[in-house]
Amino acid sequence: MAAGSIDAFDTWEPHVANAKKALGEGAVLLDTKGLYSETFNIVVTRPYLEANPTIVSKFLAALIEAEGWVKAHPNEAIDIVAAATGMKRDELAPIWSDYVYHVRLDDKLLETLKTHAAWRLATGNHPPGAGIPDFSKVIVAAPLKALDPARVTLSANP
Repeated sequence: MAAGSIDAFDTWEPHVANAKKALGEGAVLLDTKGLYSETFNIVVTRPYLEANPTIVSKFLAALIEAEGWVKAHPNEAIDIVAAATGMKRDELAPIWSDYVYHVRLDDKLLETLKTHAAWRLATGNHPPGAGIPDFSKVIVAAPLKALDPARVTLSANP
């Protein structure tokens, strides 16, 4: 990149900040607000869920509690995330508001999963015989809904 052997690349932090440092004035960032989002999904097998509903519930409750703490203590959260990722605090702080920390099941997640599955099919990046999964058969909303029904806003609730 610094040698000029590539024209463009797509990446995430802290690599964006590192690229800006390496390229200086030569760095051109594209505004992707509203175009891209990354989700972090909690996945367990159905047998695990059925055998450990209390653990799953407590884990989700801990995530909700952590979400509240991050929102209530942004400066401390920035310090912790910067230290954990090796990113400088002064580079993370200005982009902190770009990140949305929210435990939820919603149509945006479902659409993201469907879009990703369609892309894999279109590009041939899938197992033989694969098709678009029926996500309503694999997304289990009940544990989160039991904790906080407002966090589950799927149009077709699984």
